[in-house]
Amino acid sequence: MATYTSKLGLKKPADTDYVDVADINGNMDTLDGAFARFAVCSTAAATAAKTATISGFKLFTGAVAYIKFSVKNTAANPTLNISGTGAKAIQYQGAAISSSYLNANRTYAFVYDGSVYQLIGDINTDTKYSVFTGATTSAAGKTGLVPAPAAGYSSRFLRGDGTWVSETSLCYHGQLSIPSNANLNDYTTPGWYYCPSNATVGTLSNCPASRAFSLRVYTHAGTNQVLTTYIPSDDLRIYIRNYYNNEWSDWYRIYTQVDMPLASTTSAGFLRQLSGSTTAFLRADGTWAKPPNTTYSAFTGATATAAGKAGLVPAPAAGYNTRFLRGDGTWAAAGGMDLDALASNTDPIEIQGEGANNATGLTLRQKNASYDDMIQTLEMKSFNGPPGRTFYAALKHGDGTDWETAGTDYGGLEVWLNWSSKSGYLRPILDDVYSLGYSGKRWSTVYASNGTIQTSDRRRKNDIRLVPQKDQTAEETPALTQEDLLDFVRNVDIYTYVSDPTHTETVQDAMAANEYEKIHIGIMANDLTGSKIFPFIGHKDGADEDAMVGMKYESLGVVALYAIRALYDRIDKLEKRIEELEASGK
Repeated sequence: MATYTSKLGLKKPADTDYVDVADINGNMDTLDGAFARFAVCSTAAATAAKTATISGFKLFTGAVAYIKFSVKNTAANPTLNISGTGAKAIQYQGAAISSSYLNANRTYAFVYDGSVYQLIGDINTDTKYSVFTGATTSAAGKTGLVPAPAAGYSSRFLRGDGTWVSETSLCYHGQLSIPSNANLNDYTTPGWYYCPSNATVGTLSNCPASRAFSLRVYTHAGTNQVLTTYIPSDDLRIYIRNYYNNEWSDWYRIYTQVDMPLASTTSAGFLRQLSGSTTAFLRADGTWAKPPNTTYSAFTGATATAAGKAGLVPAPAAGYNTRFLRGDGTWAAAGGMDLDALASNTDPIEIQGEGANNATGLTLRQKNASYDDMIQTLEMKSFNGPPGRTFYAALKHGDGTDWETAGTDYGGLEVWLNWSSKSGYLRPILDDVYSLGYSGKRWSTVYASNGTIQTSDRRRKNDIRLVPQKDQTAEETPALTQEDLLDFVRNVDIYTYVSDPTHTETVQDAMAANEYEKIHIGIMANDLTGSKIFPFIGHKDGADEDAMVGMKYESLGVVALYAIRALYDRIDKLEKRIEELEASGK
């Protein structure tokens, strides 16, 4: 009976078997495959499971394969699977190879030892290396040549980030421990030091602390030491001292928010030491002092000629809860307020007078006025109080003198109402200065129980002349003649109209609706512009052509009166002539 070899599985016929050519060919094919041991691995660099294919490959202890890697391996602990015989670990000298082994385009020999593939020969014959890459806070470095130190760097050390640093820098990045029985006076080399044990601190010389600490040493003109204790609870302490000219200063404590002491009469704290008393207050100059006076009297109010004095606010009487302290020291209802102080106030303000007699009321004044045409003073006063007899109000310009003696240089407007006599007036303070309305700013309707009165006293007129009649001779060339007035009466047109823009309907519409109050009769001032008589009975707001024009109807009545008289004279003359003709029989 035939058997098979353990390695390649070759068929071994028994002594009694006939020779079978097919068995011989099969064995030859197996041997041919066994000697074909080369393949190419193209597995990606970062993939640890490397694969290759060799036709007829048999996996057995001692099997050898030659594998060319077309891609460099970058994966840790790679494996090799040839022709699907299973992934086996790759080792070199009995240990797994690193990610930097197996370079691209290199062929390696592997022998199977029954469990893993052992790499045969030199693992990497590449002698070309680049400078290593230093590590960062977030990335590891890379293997390479040590970077060349610059001239003068003979005492420096290569740091993990790839730079050559001094011994001093090494101290700051890696603190040096302070041993037992050390003397802090000996620590003058700049760097960071520490003592992690309270027990060790107790053995140190020239140490201000009793707890574990860190020590920082700096260089200036001499040496500076800063010692900071750790924080077991709230006992954080910081000390500082200097070394200069071969002499150490005392240790000085730096207070923090945790351990900040208060000042007392015996020692300083966060503030300087108190000067003998705990009732003093810190002044702006940094000294402790008592206020000069803590007892105040009521303040003194101002008068018209004297300033007041500072003091306590006087107590208001019961019922004075809505009153205000006035500058004269009294509690009064709102009155005489400075409106400049209320300019930014947005709340409603109630202003009221008080008292029963003798000119109580309200006075408002504009401060620092510099223009004569601005209202400076508003005064409203009552006499003999409500339900009194008289009320007075005045709007004034000028120097703000009392209303009783208002200066005639500026003028103003007065309102006087007498409840007792049921009389009063609204009048300007100055005579013949102000107008009531304007040609383009008119009153719609004026009501009066009697006709209006204009001053016509001869004592208030200058350059008085009679308008000469036709047969009279004036002393000088007159402004108007009788014929001028009569020509005006003969030629002036009389109109009916409806006022615009208040009423838009026609005169006919108003008559049909019996709304005769809307219909007016009068003269168009525009018809008179440019005539000789216009300046006397007309008015124009401005010089331009579109300016509003008006009529002085009181002057028009005088013109009509003159014309009537002139006509009466002519009638008298005609009647006399008729009588003469009748007497003569003609």
